[in-house]
Amino acid sequence: MQTARMPLHIESNNIMLDLETMGTDSDAAIIAIGAVRFDRSVTDSFYQVVDLQSSLDAGLTMSADSILWWLKQGDEARQAITVKGVSLRSALLNFKKWAGKDALIWGNGATFDNVILANAYDKSKVERPWHYSANRCYRTLKSFYPNVEFQHVGVAHNALDDAQSQAVHLLKILKCMSGAQ
Repeated sequence: MQTARMPLHIESNNIMLDLETMGTDSDAAIIAIGAVRFDRSVTDSFYQVVDLQSSLDAGLTMSADSILWWLKQGDEARQAITVKGVSLRSALLNFKKWAGKDALIWGNGATFDNVILANAYDKSKVERPWHYSANRCYRTLKSFYPNVEFQHVGVAHNALDDAQSQAVHLLKILKCMSGAQ
């Protein structure tokens, strides 16, 4: 039996999203938004540190486990989120403007990045820049191709570096899916 190969077709407004948060629930407080736009390569990026208090003021939450987890991370990752951030609302509006229309939003887990960001938009009463049907799950695809090598770029747990690393890995997976070498 011959296996059918999927053609390598990447639409032009794919966005890999990565959030740094103070929790793992769907209402987690956001402290950084990182994203990259990609087609056959990474073409553009977005990074915004978010003021933690503004996330809490919007009704998002923190967990003790996440605070303890952040305390164990490297200095570079922690320093990136302790700089003065913009309000959550400003970050959401900036991301919306950057993402544009008809974006496909890829997140690392069907119930993490996209859901948390969508909840932040809802709580802030800002319209989301993507349609619910444009959610994509990077974690699901990578589970089907565990042998495709992942190479991290930059600092682990920096939202922009993580988004770029994930997008590059996803492109390798899609290339493998298409049978291209």
